[in-house]
Amino acid sequence: MCEKDVSPDGRATRSGDSQEDSDRRRARQVTQPFHAASPRGSDWILEAQQCASVRLNAPCHGNGGWSDMWASVSSLAAPWVTDRSHEVLGVVFVHGFNSSPSMWDGFARLMAADGDLAELRVLPFEYTTMLLRRRRRLRVIPTLDAVADSLKEFLRTDAESCDDLVLVGHSMGGLVIQRYLARMLAEGQGHELGRIKRAVLLATPNAGSLLLLSARRVLLRGNPQEEELRPLNEQITDTLRRVLADVVNATEMSEHTCPIPFSVFAGEEDGVVPRASAQLVFPDVGALPGDHFSIAWPDSHEHRTYTTVKRLLLLATTDSVPPTDTVAMLSAAVLEVHNAAAPNQELPELGIPLTEYLCREHDRKLRELLEPVLAGGPSRLVILTGVAAKLSTSVVCR
Repeated sequence: MCEKDVSPDGRATRSGDSQEDSDRRRARQVTQPFHAASPRGSDWILEAQQCASVRLNAPCHGNGGWSDMWASVSSLAAPWVTDRSHEVLGVVFVHGFNSSPSMWDGFARLMAADGDLAELRVLPFEYTTMLLRRRRRLRVIPTLDAVADSLKEFLRTDAESCDDLVLVGHSMGGLVIQRYLARMLAEGQGHELGRIKRAVLLATPNAGSLLLLSARRVLLRGNPQEEELRPLNEQITDTLRRVLADVVNATEMSEHTCPIPFSVFAGEEDGVVPRASAQLVFPDVGALPGDHFSIAWPDSHEHRTYTTVKRLLLLATTDSVPPTDTVAMLSAAVLEVHNAAAPNQELPELGIPLTEYLCREHDRKLRELLEPVLAGGPSRLVILTGVAAKLSTSVVCR
């Protein structure tokens, strides 16, 4: 092991190292956390290291040198690296056929500059996809099943810290999302899908694509991903049937079902995936500006693709999961209500003065209906009608 010395400014160095070598090593240490998160490759890392080295060589007044250095490096990392101390929702972007995570750079930059989405974490998922297989006998183009299994591990590891997720897929990326869901349900892992709040599909060939089909059969022969983009593919059809029955139209969560809303969009000018294939039989469908590619490349916060996806993300952050506890087990504080109380009486759970609630005839009648249920009897559906919606809610709460 090398002995460590301390420089005049308090920074540890190795014996025999020049100041320049020491600064370069610290620059690599500073930028190391960004290696895994950055899709921009080694050029970006070198740029960040150079920036860090310059900042480290600058005079340090208090914490100013380190603060300036960190701000510079962090600015290079944006928009892919975000503050993870207040994560609420992870947004997983899945690219399409013969594409890469860089196609989502426009989305990521807009989201990073949007104060309404400050607490979201962008998670671009990458997988191997290409037109022709490389001339390496020991390497193959992965099937959609293999990519779906890769997505499963990505969500378990890279997205582990996110309590909730939204999956956004473009073109074949939407098929990857559906295959992942179908395979998880087939494995009895439905409960693991509970944190997925929504799936958004952009220009996904749910019924295949006819574009240059004859040429694709010849030129891309042996490409398993291209084969699943053909119309009437059996695996795609089986996957779609499973997703519609056990995800889109599911009513409860179990080992083999998990209700997840799907929002499906076609490109207004898409000549690759026609609207009939993109929307197919999904209940929540629409169309967005652009062709097959530009639909996923918003260039401003006012672009309709961006505003639509933003609306769905914000909706996912407000979606609530029904409580598993019964009403009898929940306290007034959990329900954010309180029982009838005398004026100015405080409930310890809430710590606020309570107003007096006067019981009326309908309160007595409702109590008579609900007491057998709260005592462990069979469930009962009670419908309250009236002009004032808040009054009806208040009656139920009391």
